[in-house]
Amino acid sequence: TTEIYTLSLHDALPIYVNTLARSLDLDYVQLHGTEDAAYCSQMQTKVIKALSLKPNVDVHALLREMKELDVSLFLLDRAVQGSGSAIPVQVAERLAQEF
Repeated sequence: TTEIYTLSLHDALPIYVNTLARSLDLDYVQLHGTEDAAYCSQMQTKVIKALSLKPNVDVHALLREMKELDVSLFLLDRAVQGSGSAIPVQVAERLAQEF
């Protein structure tokens, strides 16, 4: 049985996220904010990093950013929710080729 916990923490310090993850015995934490490589490297649990993609995303810049992040998984998300604009398949395919 898989258990999923959802906690919404805005601008939480890494030590706080690590303490919660440890106390809940989490396998992963999912980060949806502007957390950079330094922040992600402080996580003591595997990280799923969500990336908000704008319709005109610079794929090369995004690939550089993704390579700097030491995370287990990436989640591709739209920058503007509810806009009806899907992430371009070509962008997702290109990113998948690298990861």
